[in-house]
Amino acid sequence: MTRKIAGLAIASLAATFILYGCDSNGGGVTNANGVNSSNSSTNNDPSSKDNDDADNEGKKENDTIEAETLDDLPKCTSKKEGTIATVEDDGLDYYCYDGKWIGTVTTMTKLPSCTAKKEGDRIYVKKIEEVFYCSEDEEWVTTNDEDDPDKDINSSSSNKTKEKVVEFVDGVIWQPSYGRRAYTGETGIDEYNFLDEDAEGENGAGWWYKFLDNGEGGSSTAVGTFTDNGLQLEFNLAYTNWEEKMWTSGTDFGYYYAPNPYPFAGFGFNLKNDKKAMDITSFSQGICITYASSTTVKVAIASTATDTYGIAYEYNLSYSTSSTTAKLLWSKFTQPSYAADQGATVARATALGKAYALQIMYSNDQSGVTDYCGGSSLSTCQSYANAYGSSSFTVYKIEKYDGTTCGDSSNTL
Repeated sequence: MTRKIAGLAIASLAATFILYGCDSNGGGVTNANGVNSSNSSTNNDPSSKDNDDADNEGKKENDTIEAETLDDLPKCTSKKEGTIATVEDDGLDYYCYDGKWIGTVTTMTKLPSCTAKKEGDRIYVKKIEEVFYCSEDEEWVTTNDEDDPDKDINSSSSNKTKEKVVEFVDGVIWQPSYGRRAYTGETGIDEYNFLDEDAEGENGAGWWYKFLDNGEGGSSTAVGTFTDNGLQLEFNLAYTNWEEKMWTSGTDFGYYYAPNPYPFAGFGFNLKNDKKAMDITSFSQGICITYASSTTVKVAIASTATDTYGIAYEYNLSYSTSSTTAKLLWSKFTQPSYAADQGATVARATALGKAYALQIMYSNDQSGVTDYCGGSSLSTCQSYANAYGSSSFTVYKIEKYDGTTCGDSSNTL
């Protein structure tokens, strides 16, 4: 139900607003530049306007409100807590929170930069139905009860029981109960607020995503299935974009070449939102992974310092047909041999200091097939490529390793 609130056609400043939040000093609206744009009249602040429930008799809690101007909004009372209001004059939505009308954005990626000027500003993110405030650390932080410095502890919303999105266990990055999510340790992500605006992993942190070689002429596939026991990954490699090369040894001799690291297929999750980098060595000394695998696969750390040609620091995880736990230390990760061939070598400390994703990957390195098909026709090479085979890999648990034991395993890789 949408209820129209009509009022006097007061000359409004709202048309000039690009709304993001409310000023921490008293409810005035702040624009994109952080300038306080409160109306000068003492009675024009929509958070204190005396157009109360008497004008809205019969209105149900959390109905959508429409108003002609910002000044026409009714007072944000406890009964209206959580109500969305649309103002026709500026075409923006406002959210009733803690006695004030605050700005809204659709997703976390739409939040403006949190700067010192915006400290204390609060914004409602529609996609995840959560209010965030700009902290003194210049980060958007969820307003979970006492975490909001300006929250009225006596307001009704502060006493609401919030449902956890996922039950994180200390030190566990992923286990079956997490489903499609993985805990990355990023600031602002907790059990009640999990960034879900991009479940494919393009921007959001902690969501499993898939990556393939199809952008470079490959036709490999990867299928991931979440079960009550683990994450089942199925990889199948194939390469279609073979390049014809010629060499001369007496007579011309043709062969076909697939440049490393193609073909490949994999799964991973971003460590921070918007693929921002982090120093993964400050997060842990490595990981412990409980798994089963039909072949050797790569565990890789994708880095903004090494992502030319898809090169990452990685470790070949030996196959095990039964469940086993292995400890992988970051100090044991290396770059593949073709990194030097392509002039893309980067020191380990530099690469791991700019990590953006943890990946599980299957490529021609693990399949045992070389990247060339000498002396054969293209059709023969394609058959050869399609015979690369497949890999089945099951993840049961991934944990941080901080110098203590992982699970019941003493294996160190």
